Formats: sequence, C-alpha cells, structure tokens
Amino acid sequence: MYLSLWASQDRENRVTIQIGLALSGGGARGIAHVGVLQVLEEAQIPIHVLAGTSMGGIVAAAYAAGHSPAEIEQLFRSLRLLDIAQRDRTGLGLLGQGKIAGRLREALGGDLTFDQLELPLALVAVDLETGEEVVIREGLVVEGLLATSAVPVVFSPARWQGRLLVDGGVLNNVPFDVARRMGADRVIAVHTMRDLSGEIGTEPQAGRTTYAGVAA
Repeated sequence: MYLSLWASQDRENRVTIQIGLALSGGGARGIAHVGVLQVLEEAQIPIHVLAGTSMGGIVAAAYAAGHSPAEIEQLFRSLRLLDIAQRDRTGLGLLGQGKIAGRLREALGGDLTFDQLELPLALVAVDLETGEEVVIREGLVVEGLLATSAVPVVFSPARWQGRLLVDGGVLNNVPFDVARRMGADRVIAVHTMRDLSGEIGTEPQAGRTTYAGVAA
C-alpha cells in the first residue's frame, strides 16, 4: 500500500493539513478497508473527513460514528446484506432493504444524523431517474447508507428527499474528489479492486488485491 511514504513524514507537517479518506465499494472485499484504518491508527495518521461508496460508505460511516477498526470488523462480518434482505415488493429490485436498515441502525447506535457524527462524512449515490451523482451529507445516516449500497437490480432503490437513489459505484466508486471538495488537502483513496491506475493517478503495486494511494 502507498501509506509508508506518507507515514514517514514528520508529524508536525501532518497536523497542518486536512487529510481525507475515500473508501470504495467492493462488496465482501470491503473488509480490506478495516485493515487500512488499523494501519492509519498505528501510524498515527489523523483522518479529518471521510467519503465512501457502497460498502466503503458503511465502513466510513461506522468510523465517523466513533467505532474502532476492531468493532467495524465485527460489524462487517455480521452484516451480510444478502442474507438479511427480504424480497422486494416494488418490482424495482429483487431484494428490499427494510431489515438491512434495522441492522445498520443498530450497528450505528440509533438514528444518527450526519451532524451527530464525530467526523464529517459524505456518501455517494446515483439518481436513478437523472443518472446524476448525489452526494449525501445531511439527514439520517442510515438513509444515506441504504442509498449508497442499493446495488441496481439486486436491491430496490432507496428514497431520499423525494429522489430514487442507487449504489454510487455506478458513477464514482472511489470518491476521492468528494473528499477533496470537503476540504481535504490530501486524500488517501482506497480501492478494493485490482487496477487503480487511471482512477486516482497512481500506479498500483503488482499482485495486490487492495491498494491505497495518496491523491495530491
């Protein structure tokens, strides 16, 4: 991962800049995000803003709510979206997210709003009707999570402020640009797929499944 060079910089320089963390979607591979969080904490690299898509959004939300990497790993292993989803009755997807909402609410400790989080968070979704990217930063966190993780066809779209939203990975699976717009001077972008070249301007290490890069 491209964290060693960043971690080697003196701590005074790190304190003067705002560091963002952008976590990608990737289903079960999203557990790799937990390892990145652990490395960042061990290296004493502070995170000031978080942006996430799909499963990356769920991990980012849990961290923004104050959960430790160990707690998030336990949540991840217990949160099997397909297992707890129920059959959709709207005809817009195979599975509904009613039970998933309850599990996420329980994991976060209730109906938290974005304003109640310990760190600024943005979740990325896509408007099903217009095809536009939607960055969610207000309202209930659970509603944002349902939107960013609503994989088209598999899950029914999530309703948010009168719009039908689906998984943000359709347009922006690694939302480092969103973290930058939130005020981050440097963004650590984590992608759980193999090839990251061309997405954040860094070349991935060969043979790795997960990569992290610092976008200047």
